[in-house]
Amino acid sequence: VSVPAGVVISAKDDESLKTLSLPLIIKPANEDNSIGLSLANTEEELVKGIDEALEVDNKVIVEQFIPPGKEIRVGLIENLDGTLQTLPMYEYFVSDSDPIRTMAHKYTDLDKNGEIFLATGQRQCPADLTDEVVAELNRQATLAHKPLKCRDFSLFDFRVDPEGKVFFLEACSYCSFSPRCVLMSQSDLSSLKCPVFFDNMIELARKRKWSPPSC
Repeated sequence: VSVPAGVVISAKDDESLKTLSLPLIIKPANEDNSIGLSLANTEEELVKGIDEALEVDNKVIVEQFIPPGKEIRVGLIENLDGTLQTLPMYEYFVSDSDPIRTMAHKYTDLDKNGEIFLATGQRQCPADLTDEVVAELNRQATLAHKPLKCRDFSLFDFRVDPEGKVFFLEACSYCSFSPRCVLMSQSDLSSLKCPVFFDNMIELARKRKWSPPSC
């Protein structure tokens, strides 16, 4: 699995930062939905980004920025026989002028009472990819599933650079299961519709937990 060069730090003066060169992505190690995420093109932006990320987490990932390209989310479902099924892939639109997906890209505040809603648009499924890139995304996602202790399902974010090289960005170990969430949308576009997906997941959990009564 190919990952961007990076380090995990807990202070902005960490010596390991000297092994990297700008531009860099800064993100808290344990947050989601791009909270605390920033792109640094200058030393000043790097310091500011690390400070902001440290406000929400005591560990921060700083890694080499992979230029767009494409940003792809791959969903996997475990079948009852233990094999993995890749769902139709989501493409999130990124560009040189809009190079990263921030929290504002994912959620929008539409309610006068401040209720947060999922943002729409800026993505398509299935993704517009060559067969070769699809095969590589599938290979890397499948390789990552068990070592990262995923079970029943998994979601992975990748960057595909302008030359077509695939980089693993992060894993999403949970799902809201709401009708508009990515995993439900992916399964609805596959042969494994939502009811079947839920039935399979319940059966897999039952097999892990259930044992016959002793005589």
